[in-house]
Amino acid sequence: TYESWPEDVQQAVQESIKVETEAQRGFAQEEDVEILSALDPAENDVVNLSDEERAEFKKAVGPLLAKQRERLGDEIFKMVE
Repeated sequence: TYESWPEDVQQAVQESIKVETEAQRGFAQEEDVEILSALDPAENDVVNLSDEERAEFKKAVGPLLAKQRERLGDEIFKMVE
């Protein structure tokens, strides 16, 4: 298991995860731009939230996230925060 690997190997894996996560976020942003440009405004409404609206949304879904954190554990949430 991962825990049985040498410390230097574990560190290398963790560093590669950080690098790949950052790269994936960049790919996702590029894909978002591509998808949004392909949407027909006559058939789709895209809502861009202000910082205040995003904060209210996070507040509203907070109890749901807390429940899922209990169920799934913190690790999975740390990957997307």
